[in-house]
Formats: sequence, C-alpha cells, structure tokens
Amino acid sequence: MLVRRFVLFGLVILWMLATTGSAIAAPSFERRIWTRADGAPQSAYGIAQDRDGMLWFATVAGLYSFDGAHFTRHETVYGHRLPSNNLVMVVATRDGIAVGYQFGGVSEFTRGGARHYTRADGLPAGAIGALAVGPDNVLYAGASTGLARLDAGRGKWTVMDGLHAPQSYILWTRFDAGGTLWVVSNSNLYAMAKGTARFRHVAALPQNAAPTIVGGKLSVYTGNGQLTRFSSSAVPTAWPNTVGYGRDHMLFEGPDDTVWAWLSQGTTLLRTGADGALHAAQTFDGGGLPGRMVARTLVDRENNLWVTTLDGVERYRVRRLNEVPLPATALGFLAGPGLGDAMLVASGADGGVYRIGGGGGERLPGLTGVTAMYREHAGSVWLGGPDGMFHLTPAGTASWPLPAHVGKDFEVQGITADKAGKLWVSIVRHGLFQFANGTWTKLDAAIPDGDATPVSMLAGASGRTWLGFTNGRLGELTAGGVRVTATGLAGTVGNILCLLEHGDGLLVGGDRGVVWLHDGAARPLVPEHMPAFLGISGMGTDRRGDLWLHGPDGLFRVAAEALDRFRADAGYRLPWEVFSFEDGLRGQVAQIRPLPSLSVATDGKVFYATASQVGWIDPAAIRRNPRPPTVLVQSLRTRGGNWNAVQGMTLAPGTTGIEIHYAATALSIPERVRFRYRLVGVDQEWQEPQAERAARYTNLGPGDYRFQVLAANEDGVWNEKGATLDFHIAPTVWQTAWFRGTVIFAIVSLLFALYRWRIAAAARRAAEKTAARTEERERIARTLHDNLLQGVQGLVLSCHAVLMRMPKGTPEEKALDKALARADLVIEETRDEVMNLRREAVQPSLAARLAHAVDGLDPAVKRRVELALSGCVDLLGDEIADELYFVLHEALVNSATHSGAARIVVSLHASASGVEGAVADDGCGIDAGLAQAGRPGHWGLVGMRERIARLGGTLRIDSEAGRGCTVSFSVPAANLL
Repeated sequence: MLVRRFVLFGLVILWMLATTGSAIAAPSFERRIWTRADGAPQSAYGIAQDRDGMLWFATVAGLYSFDGAHFTRHETVYGHRLPSNNLVMVVATRDGIAVGYQFGGVSEFTRGGARHYTRADGLPAGAIGALAVGPDNVLYAGASTGLARLDAGRGKWTVMDGLHAPQSYILWTRFDAGGTLWVVSNSNLYAMAKGTARFRHVAALPQNAAPTIVGGKLSVYTGNGQLTRFSSSAVPTAWPNTVGYGRDHMLFEGPDDTVWAWLSQGTTLLRTGADGALHAAQTFDGGGLPGRMVARTLVDRENNLWVTTLDGVERYRVRRLNEVPLPATALGFLAGPGLGDAMLVASGADGGVYRIGGGGGERLPGLTGVTAMYREHAGSVWLGGPDGMFHLTPAGTASWPLPAHVGKDFEVQGITADKAGKLWVSIVRHGLFQFANGTWTKLDAAIPDGDATPVSMLAGASGRTWLGFTNGRLGELTAGGVRVTATGLAGTVGNILCLLEHGDGLLVGGDRGVVWLHDGAARPLVPEHMPAFLGISGMGTDRRGDLWLHGPDGLFRVAAEALDRFRADAGYRLPWEVFSFEDGLRGQVAQIRPLPSLSVATDGKVFYATASQVGWIDPAAIRRNPRPPTVLVQSLRTRGGNWNAVQGMTLAPGTTGIEIHYAATALSIPERVRFRYRLVGVDQEWQEPQAERAARYTNLGPGDYRFQVLAANEDGVWNEKGATLDFHIAPTVWQTAWFRGTVIFAIVSLLFALYRWRIAAAARRAAEKTAARTEERERIARTLHDNLLQGVQGLVLSCHAVLMRMPKGTPEEKALDKALARADLVIEETRDEVMNLRREAVQPSLAARLAHAVDGLDPAVKRRVELALSGCVDLLGDEIADELYFVLHEALVNSATHSGAARIVVSLHASASGVEGAVADDGCGIDAGLAQAGRPGHWGLVGMRERIARLGGTLRIDSEAGRGCTVSFSVPAANLL
C-alpha cells in the first residue's frame, strides 16, 4: 500500500512538472495587422499561397498579392489578364492559382498560360462559393447551383450528384487528412469518402455554421454551444469547450497543430486542458468589432497563421521571445536572479516583487518599490528601493530603512559588494553608501567631472568592484575609496549604464555604445551595418559564450566566435542578430533605472525587462526558420514604363537607365530579409542593399545582360540559387553594327579624300614655287646676260685693245694677257650659269652635295672631317635640302677655317618626327657673344639662323673656350610638308 502511494505521489509530481514545463514552453504568438492604410485588401474571402510563397487574396474589389513587403492589386496574373475583378475565391494549384468569380466562372493561371471556364465548359451556373484542390491535384468548384470536378485533360467540368437537392447551394468544401471530401450545401453536411463516387448525408447544420478542418478532422458548430467532430468512418464526437462557442464563432487550425477561434472576445488561441475541453490560452483584442471578424485563414509554409478580416489582414507568428505573465497594471520592470535557481521580477517604484514560476509570477509579500537587485550568492539576495533595503534568505526576509536624511523621494540606483564582502548601495542624488547591519556610512569620494553617484555597479568574478558614472567616467572601488580608471569614454560610451567582465577585459555599455577595456586601451564594439550598439543598459553571456546586449533597438546576440575575432582584430565589425518587436519584445528599455535591463538565469535563459514587459529567451532553443525564401524578379522599369519581368525580354532602343524590382517571399520577418544582387558585366562585386527591394542602373549600352539576386531569411538561411533575369537592350540605328560600319567607311573615305586634297594642294604649291623659281631664274639669267656678260665682254674688248698696243714680252703684257684669259673663263662660266638658270637642272642629292663639299676642302682639313647621315635624308624636298645644305656647309667651313680642330663631325638624321642636324668640332671654341650676334659685317651665323627659322625649326650654338663648338638644329616633321 505504501509503495502504491509513493508511485501515485511520483506520478502526480511528474504530471505537475510536465504541466509546469508545458506552461513555460508553450508557444505564445505575436500579431501584426495590415489595414487599408497599408494597401491591404479588405473583406478577402479567399486566401492562398502559391508554390513561390506569394500570398493571394480574392476580394470583390480585385485580386491582391503580398510578398512580405508590399500588397499589390493585380489586373493580370503571371502576365495573363483577369476576366473580372469581382472575385470571391482563390486556391493554390500545382502550377499556379485558380480563382472563382462572384458572377460565375473559374480561371486557372500558370506561368505558361491561363484557362477561363464558364457554363459552356460544364461549370455550374452562379457565384463560385467554394474552391478546393484534392489530393490528386484535381480542382473542385462549388457554385450556387451545384458542385463540379474538373477534367483538366479535356478542359471540361463534371457535375457531381448525390447532394439531395436539385439546386445545391455549395457554401464550403474541403478535404480532410484521410482524403474525404466534405461539402456544406443548403445547411447540410455531406461526405464523399476516398475511393467512393457518391456523397452521403452526414448531418443537418444550423444556418451559417462555419465548418473547418482541425487536426485532420472536420469540426463544426452543431447547436447549443456544442462543437462536434466528424469523420467519414467514425461516430461524431463532442468537443467540449469552456469559451462559450456559438453559431457566430469560427474555429480554425493554426501553426504547430494549434487550435484557434474567433470568439466574442476576439481572435483566441485555444489549448486542450486536462479535462479534454478547449480553454482560452491567449486572446487578442477585437472582440465585438465586426471589422475584426475572421473571414478566411491560412497557415503558410513558414508556419505563420494568416487571417483575413473585414478590415484587413492579420498575421500571427510564434514569438521567439517568451513573455512572463504579470499583472496588466504593473510597469517599470527589473529582472534578476533570486534565491536558488529562481528569477525575481520587480515592478517599479510602487509595484510588487514576483518570483517567476512555471505558471507565471508569484508575488512575494511585504516587498514593494524595488528599483535595484544584487544576488550575493544562491542563498542571499539584496533588494533596494525608496522603502528601504531588503535581504532575502531561505530563512525569510529582513528589511531596513534608508538613511534618515534621504527620505522616500529617492530611489536606490544600484547595489553591489566589494571583495571583502562589504555591501555598497548607490542612492540617487546622495552618492555611495556602505551598508552593514542597518548602519549606513557614506563614502565621501571626490569624483571629477560630475555627479559622484554611481549609475551602474558590478562585483566582477575577478574580485574587482567596478563603478560606472555619467559622462563616461569609470571607477574601481578599492580599500582606499574610489579610484577613477577612465574618464575619456564620454564620446564612445556616454553615460555608463551597465558593466560586464568578459575574458580578461571589461565591457562598458552606455547610451552611445559599448567598449572593451583591456590593458588600459578602450576599443569600441562596432557592429556591421550600424555605427554602434546604442543605449545598451544590460549585458550578459550565455553558456555558449555568446554576448547578449539589451538596448532600445532590441535584444542583440553577438556570437562568441565573433568576439574572439574582435579581440584579435581591432578593425573587425561584429555580425549580430537582433530580437525586437517582430519577435514579441514590447516597451521601452530603461536608460537610467532600474538597471541592468538584462540578466542571465542559472539555467542559461536570458531575461530582459522593459517598462511594460518581462520576457526571456533560451539561447539553446531559439526557434529558427529553416526555409530559404523564394526569390522573384518582379518587374523592370524604364523611361518608357513598367514591365513584367520576362526571361529574354527586349528593351526599347536608346534605353540607358533601368530599375529592377525584386522580392523574397519570407513572410515571418520580412523586415530582416537580406538581399545580394549584381548585373553581370557591370557590377564587379555583389551589392548588398539596406531595406531596398530595387536595383538601379544608368549609362547602359545596347547588348545582352543578366541580373542575379539572392536572398536570406531572418535567420540567415540563403537561397543560393536565387533568381535571374536575362534581358536585351536593342540598339538605336546609330548603335547598330551596319551603321557603325557605314560611319567608319565614310570617315575613312573622307580622310582619304582629305589626303588626296592635301597631296593635290601640296603639288599645286610645289608647282607654283617651281614656276616662281623658274621665272626668277630667267630674270636673273637675263640680268646676267644683259648686264654682267655684256659689260664684262666690253671690258675685255677694251683690255684687248690696250694689250695690242703694249710691247710684247713685257711683264705688264704677260699679266694683262693672263687676266684677259681669266676673264674669258669667267665669261664662259657665267654663260653656263645663265644656261643653267634657263632650264631645270638635275639637282644632286643632299648627301652627294655634302660629300662634294667635303671633297672641296684642303686635303689637310678633309682628313679631319667625318660625315654621318641617317634616316630618310634622300626623301627631303629640294628646297628643304638646299636650306639644310647651306646651313651645314656654312658651319663646316667655319669649323675648318677658324677652329683648328683635330676632328669635325657633320651629322644629319631625318625621320617621321622631323630632321635633326649638327656640326661638332673639338677646336678652340667661339666666344658666347660672338656666337649669339656674329661678327660685324659677316652674315654667316645670321644666315644659318634665318634659314632654319624659315623652315620652322630652331638652331643653337654650344661652345666653351678651348673645348670645341657644336652647331645643332632641329625641324619638326609638320614643318617639312
């Protein structure tokens, strides 16, 4: 008998533990509401999710879709036009969606096409009141005149009989888990079991009773507050409830096999109690408001519950953060470890203190107004507030008032202990006190640059006691008082709100950020995609070593691996994960007191507190979304308009700027979806936008392009395949290959014509110069003939007359005879020159003329001359060659005559860039002034400069006394044409 009692007692304990555990672990839900102001549809009586994850809503005002970020009203589906915008039903099919219309007809849309069915295809007449897709992917449609089944191969509908009415008004139809087809027609319930061909009547229903499939079975209100569960093979069973379920209410299934209902109180999560009855577990406001009445529901592929109402759309998602149930009137929470493994929650200056248990919070008697906590060890917890100090031990609670001069208008800011075990209390506006056995001793410490009251205090595992003050001042409590260890943290931390020893350093958090102090150096924790972790008033590490931070933007988690890398690399930006209002966190986190706003329980759970909520998260069991989002490229916008994204689409000629819109159907927390995109050949690296769902490009040219986009859900699960869009920008006429070829041919032809014109012009100028030169030569020849020759011949005749009268053989006669012979030679040479001037003589080459000039020198000088010619000297024009010859000849003669050089080098080089020449000797040199101005009455140097200047070149003379002289010149090629 005693054994049985122990067994029974053990079973009771196990049941209590199980129910307590389930109460703690049972999921709660967070609601998000979209209304018309957000673009959401109203009164959607059809909701479906296609295989891409897109939500579709059917309303009498049109068909809407939702990709997690935007509601869009559609005139087309997958590019195919809707016959009508007056819709009442939508369901997902294997390859797309099907919709039913208010005035009859069904359309089936896929990306490959659309098919519209009417009475001509065998579809029953009247409004489509129900659509369902069977286990065999066959489409069923219920209208106001009957139910039909689609034969997709023939494109025909077959009316199904056995509904016991000539005009069956089909209000609802659905398949259960066993494959039975359930139909409500004219307030009667029918069933067609799997494998049969006829319906059987199951039950008569109250008018407007709304059936549903819950847990794989049909459940419906059958009257007198009774819910009844039906199956095709079993006897109907009652499903008791304590929520007063009635005809106007609606039961439906939610995520994780939960049961929900629309009740008079509002949308309500139900749980089955130990008595087998349905009980309300979590109720959301909206009861009694017709606009919040549930119309249709859907559980999406990420396990979110979607509800359409008369006012809009609602989403219910399992919270990742678990809320501690506390009195609705409690505010301003502080959470911290209590005795043993318990957690304590204090509620503001006038609230109570609660010990957190499996079923919620148990209020501790005699404790109010607690604003600070300090757990000394598992058997000792200190609490403080304006009502005094409280000491909790397993033996009970002891209390003491604050110092008499403080009064009840000031709160306890913080409590801690030093390594000697002395208790220290920070009191607002009064400073730091030591407390022992009811005795208060104020520490008179002068803290520079501000208030001496610590805002935050920490008794670290290192044995050191840290004090954080305003304006970034950090101190350490020592035997001699407070030693200020840092005063320069105002810019990076601001007011110090929390402290945490981490590794061999100290983390300091405040309203401007968090820094890590190590070996006297302060290094800010810089997160990815943010300038800093702002307003951090609570910090802690879990059992994995991950760092948790609590601030106004939510609860941040930084992985231990990231912290290790940060300690090794000062420039490393920390990746992070945030839990915020999307996860169920509500209320403003404390920025002055009560502090800290985060605490880690002995079992590893992380507790947080705000002004209106206390919650926790188990780092070892965070609810994750393993499904990568489906990525869609939706549309492409250009100057010419907005176009549906179609693979291989061609954009109009002249398109240079585009805007590509994309989406990812991650519906749990779409605000945290991350994207990467690139335009192949344009982007060198993947682009990572922030909150943008569009990519913009400018200055694009014609050609083929590929746009790629990837996405990750809120838990960083990436769809690595992503989506692509291949498109082509057509060229304008002037961008086509044939046009460019034509332009190139025209340019080449024009250049050739210009070249021919240039050659012809040069030839004309050469002919004109030749004619002018010929005319000048003829004039000179005439002048020589008429003046010089005639005069010399007259003079010779006169001299001959004199010679004839002179005695023969005298020296005078011989001299005159020799002079006359010389005069005859001059006359002959002059006559030859006249003859040369009257005809175009064949001009020797420049090289030959220079060689001839060298040969004409005195043999002693000739041996000292070197001639160096290179390049295309022989291709120079006659006029240019003449000018260059005279310059080189003049310089050569000057060197040979005046320098006394042992070596003279005459060089000339002609190339495509121009002509360069020089005469260099190693003689006595020439005076600088003489080289610049020349000798009075001598025009050799002047003539050389004039000739080179006439060719558009430059001439310079370089000389030093006793070290030779170099005459050099250069003429650009452009001046040689």
